[in-house]
Amino acid sequence: VAIEPWTFFLSRGAFEAIFSIVLIVGGVYFFLEGLKSHILLIVSAFFFGLSVWTYNSARVFVPLLFLSLIVIYKNQLAELWNKQNKSMFLSGLVILLFTVPMFFQLLQPEGHARFSNLTILNEGAIAAIEQSQNQYPEFRPFINRYTYFLLEFTKNWITHFSPNFLFFTGGTHYQFSIPNHGLLYLVNLPFLLIGIILLFKNYKKYKLLLVWLFLAPIAGSLTRDVPHVLRSVVMLPLPMMITAFGLYRFFRFIKNRNRILFTTGIITYVVVLTIFSALYLRNYFYIYPGQYSQAWQYGYKQTVEYIKQHYGEYDQIIMTKKYGEPHEFILFYWTWDPVKYRNNPKLVRYSQSNWLWVDSFDKFYFVNDWEIPKNINEEWKTEKDFQIDVSNKTLLVTSPKSYPPGWKKLETIYFLNGDIAFEILEN
Repeated sequence: VAIEPWTFFLSRGAFEAIFSIVLIVGGVYFFLEGLKSHILLIVSAFFFGLSVWTYNSARVFVPLLFLSLIVIYKNQLAELWNKQNKSMFLSGLVILLFTVPMFFQLLQPEGHARFSNLTILNEGAIAAIEQSQNQYPEFRPFINRYTYFLLEFTKNWITHFSPNFLFFTGGTHYQFSIPNHGLLYLVNLPFLLIGIILLFKNYKKYKLLLVWLFLAPIAGSLTRDVPHVLRSVVMLPLPMMITAFGLYRFFRFIKNRNRILFTTGIITYVVVLTIFSALYLRNYFYIYPGQYSQAWQYGYKQTVEYIKQHYGEYDQIIMTKKYGEPHEFILFYWTWDPVKYRNNPKLVRYSQSNWLWVDSFDKFYFVNDWEIPKNINEEWKTEKDFQIDVSNKTLLVTSPKSYPPGWKKLETIYFLNGDIAFEILEN
C-alpha cells in the first residue's frame, strides 16, 4: 500500500477521495471488531457515515457495502441484537443521521448537477439513441435507454479489471496518475492472480473481499471516461491486500518444499520490487513534474503574482479561460476577501449547462480564446451582458499567440517543460 503507484500518487496529492478510503477501511475494521466487542459497531457506523460526505463514489459504494456486511454477517448480528440491542440501535441511528441528509441532498438539483454532466446516459447519449431508433426502426425494441445503459455499464465495469489499466498504461487523467504507467507494479501481477484464485476457491471464507471487489467499480461505471483512477478509488486497498495474500501463500508453498528456492525467490522479489519502485519514484519526482505541469494548471501562481504587482497600473485586466476557471486562482493566490468578491457590483456570475460561470468581477474580465480578436479592427466578443472597451489601459493574460496585433508583450510564463503557458501583454 505504501509503495504501489495507485495509492502512493493519490495519497501524496491529499485528494478527498483517498480520505474516503481511510474511513471506509476504518468502517469495515471496526464492524468486524464490533462483532466481538459490540460498542465498536457505533464507531464503525460513524466511520461509514462520515465517508459518504467525502467523495461521490463513496455515496454509491458505502451503502452497498454496508448492506452487504449485514447480509454476510446476519447470523452474528442477530445474535448480537439479542444480547446488545442498545448498541445495535445506536449504530443504526448514527448511520441514519449521516445518510438521510445525504439522500435528501442528492434529490436537490445541486446534489446531482455533477453527476448529470458525467453520467453515461447524458443528453448526447440520449440523442444518439433516438437517432439510431429512427435509422433502424425494426430494432427499436432493442435500441432504448435501458439496453444502452446496461451495455455501457457492463463494459465500464469490466474495464476496471483491465490489465492495461492496472499494470501498463494507467489512467488518462494526468493529475491522478503518471501517464503510460500502470497503477500496480507488473512484478505483482502473478501474485494478484494467485490471490484472486485463492479467494474464489475459498469464497465462503473470503466473501467480504469478493463482494467488495464486485461492488467497487459500480460508482465509476455509471460515468463517462472510464476507467477513472480517482472514481475507482473505492477499489483500494483490495489489489494490495489480494497481492499480499497471493505472495504469502506462494512463498509459504515454496518454503515447505525447498528452503534454498524460497530464500532465492524472496531476495529476487525484493530486488525486482525495489527496482520497479526506484524507477517509478524517479519518474514521479523528476520526469512527471516537468512533462505534465500543465495537468496541474501550473503557471497561474506566477501569473497572479505578476498581476498583483502591476494591478494599479491598469483600468482592466483580461484573462483567458483556456486552462480552467481563472477567477479561482486570483481569489486563492491573492487571498481575495470572499465578502468583497461576492458583493462586488461588477461580479457577473451565472448558471449555464449545469455549471456556474464567472465572466467578470472588480476590474477582471474572463474570456475564451475565440473571443479575443486576432485581426486589426476585429471586435471583442463576449457571451454575457458586458462589453470590453480596450480604449482603457488594459492588461491581457492569454494563451500562446492568442492576442490582437499591435499589443506589447510584457512577460511570458512557462510550463516546467519549457512550453508557453501564458503571455502577458498591454495595449
